[in-house]
Amino acid sequence: MSDLAEILERVFARDASAEEEGKLTVMLAAGSAERREYGQQMKIHALLEWRGGRVAESTEPPETIRIVAFPAPARKLRIPWAIAAMLATMALFAPLLWLRHHGSERQAVALEVLFTDRASLVEAAAQPRAGDRLQTRRLSLREGILRARLGSGAILGAEGPAQIELLSDMRVRVLSGRVTVEAGAAHGFTVETARTRIVDLGTRFGVDAAAAGTDVVVFEGAVELHDPQLPAAAPQRLVEGEGVHLASNGGAQPLMTIATGVEREQWSAGAGGVIRSLRDNRRHPEALKYYQVVPAGLKEDTRAYVDREHQWNGVDAKGLPAFLQGADLVRTFNDDKRETELEITIELEAPAVLYLFLDKKPPEWVAQAGFVNTGEWIGLDEGPSSNRAAATDVGPGASIDRVLSVWKLEVRQPGPIKLGPPRAGATGAKAMYGIAARKLELL
Repeated sequence: MSDLAEILERVFARDASAEEEGKLTVMLAAGSAERREYGQQMKIHALLEWRGGRVAESTEPPETIRIVAFPAPARKLRIPWAIAAMLATMALFAPLLWLRHHGSERQAVALEVLFTDRASLVEAAAQPRAGDRLQTRRLSLREGILRARLGSGAILGAEGPAQIELLSDMRVRVLSGRVTVEAGAAHGFTVETARTRIVDLGTRFGVDAAAAGTDVVVFEGAVELHDPQLPAAAPQRLVEGEGVHLASNGGAQPLMTIATGVEREQWSAGAGGVIRSLRDNRRHPEALKYYQVVPAGLKEDTRAYVDREHQWNGVDAKGLPAFLQGADLVRTFNDDKRETELEITIELEAPAVLYLFLDKKPPEWVAQAGFVNTGEWIGLDEGPSSNRAAATDVGPGASIDRVLSVWKLEVRQPGPIKLGPPRAGATGAKAMYGIAARKLELL
């Protein structure tokens, strides 16, 4: 496909950037062959739009700019070539502008409500409920959580307040607020913001649009970033466990920590609960991998790591130790289990009890830092891996592949706490340690 054909395809789909539209203008002004191809494609596209019902038969097109011959003057009139080229280009673009104008009168998009929690829509007289079927071009969510399935099969979730335009069942524009997308089979599902386009590559991802910029977080799979302000060296693709803040002024910064809630739509940049922040010495300051903090998130079958599907469980039918249930959970990176020089710095928001889940023989720094063994254990259900197909099971004591000891440290004065590697020596540990915390009630 030629460069012109590619740009035209994006222009007709209303996906073209300002840079691409400018390039099209130059191409049309420069060559007659390009103008002929453009004219042919315009005819085909206009016919398809009309037959598809996107342009009404009764619609009268606006006046187009016409170039006419002037009566012969006594002296020959010369039109500068730049003005002539500009007029010719304007005449060529008039039909396209008409199509774009009427294309903006797009049809409402159908969606099925799957889940709500105190959701309130400006467009609806009553609160939406699971099972409702809506036809709309816009979702203005005042508050609460709304999750809906589009005709493409993609699941769109939002936490209010949020303003979302539904451009089609494969494309939405987030004007403000936070959305989460589970694309499923809707490969190529696209989310737009004022600055960038995020294209699904088979994934679950989140987008948060605000005046300061756009946050993009990938929970599973991968996405492509299309942003004309990003330099060539900047990330053009994000994978599972990566996040980036695209600032309105053109900069891009990694998101070091993500806080998540009970529902999949509840996430935000930064930590939460009694945990203020996390950082380590392994990742470059510009690396995009984020730690995930889940306030009150430690429970049976909760995910243990950012980069694995492993789950924490009670080692037997009695379940997790009572003091761990409902603690704030940090999802670390299981790939770090072989890092013998790792150093994690965790800062607490308030006095807390900090817990570590460690191999049966922990490294020396654990006791040196003041951690004591509780005598309790926690199980790790590892699920599938590269060399086995076993799935994670449900419930305490089910499918436990590894048992880790639980250590604790009472932190009465909040401040930075440094944690070392999971194990000393060249081999590393069999599993990366887990981190949890809960508020310490001082007497």
